[in-house]
This record gives sequence, C-alpha cells and structure tokens, in this order.
Amino acid sequence: MYNLFLVFLGGGLGSLARYGLAIGLKPYQAHFPWATLAANALACLVLGFLVVTQSKGLLSERERLLWATGFCGGFSTFSTFIADSWQPFQGGDPFKTWLNIILNLSICWAFFWAGTKL
Repeated sequence: MYNLFLVFLGGGLGSLARYGLAIGLKPYQAHFPWATLAANALACLVLGFLVVTQSKGLLSERERLLWATGFCGGFSTFSTFIADSWQPFQGGDPFKTWLNIILNLSICWAFFWAGTKL
C-alpha cells in the first residue's frame, strides 16, 4: 500500500510541475507546443539519470517508484504530444506535424542520454 502512495505522491508532484511549466511557457505557445516538448525533454533527462542511478544500486525501489514511475509519469506528457501532433495534421499542416514529432523524439532521446551521463 505504501508503494501505491509513493506513485500517487510522485504523480501529483509531476502533474503540478507540468502545470507550472505550462503556465510559465504560455506566452510562447501560440505557434508551437513548447511546454509539451519541454516537459517531455526534462522528464527524459530525469528518467535517464534515474535509470543509471538505479543500475548502480544508488536508488531504492521506493525512490524509483516515487521519482521514475510517479513524478516522471505525472510530468511527461506523451499523450499530449500525440494530440499536439494530431491537431496540425488534421488542419492540413504536415510540416508542423512532423516538426513536432521529430523535435520531440530527437531532443528527448538526447536528454535521456544526457541524463545517463549525469
């Protein structure tokens, strides 16, 4: 039961952080979903760091549940990323669709890799 609480707590903290990021980047959202890209990239950075930390035995199972499963799960917004990519596709703008997909995948991959090096 305590493990469920850790995931719940981490997810809540991640969701609050995601909401704060969205508010902070709202002025820049008019032409591109920057907040979603930033949330995905930062979540990948944190998750990359946590994966390596756990592989070295420096992260307990409870810490993993709190931060990797909970926080990163609540903070990362892959479903929003898909919706943000679908909107320009439906609007007939394949350039914005593919730009969003390529930037999210390449930047998040790079941030995950960077997180493994921290």
